[in-house]
Amino acid sequence: RMISGPKVDLYVGPSKKHYHLPKLLLCHYSDFFDSCFNGGFIETLSQTLYLPEDRIEDFEILLEFMLRGTSPGSIKLIETGGSAMQRCIDFIRYADKYNLAEAAEVVYEPLKEALKFQYKDGKPTKVTSKLGKRVPRIAASDVELIFAVMPAGSPLRTLAAQGALSHNGMKQGYIKQEREVEGFAAAMLSEMR
Repeated sequence: RMISGPKVDLYVGPSKKHYHLPKLLLCHYSDFFDSCFNGGFIETLSQTLYLPEDRIEDFEILLEFMLRGTSPGSIKLIETGGSAMQRCIDFIRYADKYNLAEAAEVVYEPLKEALKFQYKDGKPTKVTSKLGKRVPRIAASDVELIFAVMPAGSPLRTLAAQGALSHNGMKQGYIKQEREVEGFAAAMLSEMR
């Protein structure tokens, strides 16, 4: 019924790639699409939505998630190093924009790979003992995003805690997040045991 019902038109990215998709499917998975197509907006009348700022490859991952009901495995990135880390975080933010955070699990493997290194200005760096401080492997704001968006039990939450601990153990760096980000302190403690 979700697939065979009425269709809507979406135009994605700067090139306006056209998709003719089942309205019920989009609205079932995403409050955003439900509001657009059923909420009295102009899209409700036209049954057409333009998403010019979206990346086509990101949208297709969300679409595959909606069609399958599960993440399509692991996202393939052309970016490396700090750029890969940022791309993963950007995709988590993107999936959340459409209330499809579960689809963001596709970044687990590339994010895990990216966290093996330290970055400064998007480039891998070496630990310098004379400076005494290590560059964080995961930014505090990224920890906040992951814990705000991903549900309890998400492997991405565990990975964020591991990334924070690999920075400098419990010595410094994430005290605010330990106090204010629900579930983060418990995830850190679990990873230390």
